Amino acid sequence: MPRKGPLALVDPLSTVQQRPEPPDSLAEPEAAIWRRLVAGMRPGWANGATEDLIGLYCYYARLVAELQAELRQLKPNDKRQPRQLRDAARMLVALATKLRLSPSSSRRAPIYAHDPTAAGPRPWEIT
Repeated sequence: MPRKGPLALVDPLSTVQQRPEPPDSLAEPEAAIWRRLVAGMRPGWANGATEDLIGLYCYYARLVAELQAELRQLKPNDKRQPRQLRDAARMLVALATKLRLSPSSSRRAPIYAHDPTAAGPRPWEIT
């Protein structure tokens, strides 16, 4: 069997740069959130394993936006609406954490984070 060269390990661009379209089950505001979210992440980030979570995230993002708009028009002593907003916001944050949406969690670590020799000599080794 012939040896595989280093280029055999690289995925073709057509498979790497795919960004999935939103499912038909999403409402239009949720689909807009989906497109904005997927467009902001690196190619290949969204795959079949994360599509359900992304759909839930889009639903809760729309729900939080609607509840915020309603909350702005309520009287200050109404306790019902803030509780719903708080619960929806908690779910939104939990999904964002699971999807690793923050820039610090979606960035790749520098190469020298795993290879101590790549960072150069240590200060006490310099003469």
